[in-house]
Amino acid sequence: MFYACQNKGFQMTFANGWTVSVQWGPGNYCDCFSTSIDAPMKATNEIWKSETAEIAAWHNRSEEWVNFGSDTVKGHLTADEVMIVLQTISTRGPDASVKLVSQLVQRRLRKAEQSAG
Repeated sequence: MFYACQNKGFQMTFANGWTVSVQWGPGNYCDCFSTSIDAPMKATNEIWKSETAEIAAWHNRSEEWVNFGSDTVKGHLTADEVMIVLQTISTRGPDASVKLVSQLVQRRLRKAEQSAG
């Protein structure tokens, strides 16, 4: 299932019962944080874009959120880092522990940051 979010992001719910939210607009932890709150909805003839995005993920049945280390959202991620989270969440089983998924996501993001740096 796909959901559009005010022309500034999306959510995806996978068959395994997990949802991931990717947002890149005013108020989100991304390059567009300080942009006017109504800017994405006014961009009707433009492509709304950002170099980075904020991400969150949760298990729908348990309503538990993935912890990214210090919060349940992780900001300023590149497209490659967002893909790491999408791939990690989408391939977990429906009964996967949120704690273990959180640790796996953190480990994979840390590895990507080390490789990039």
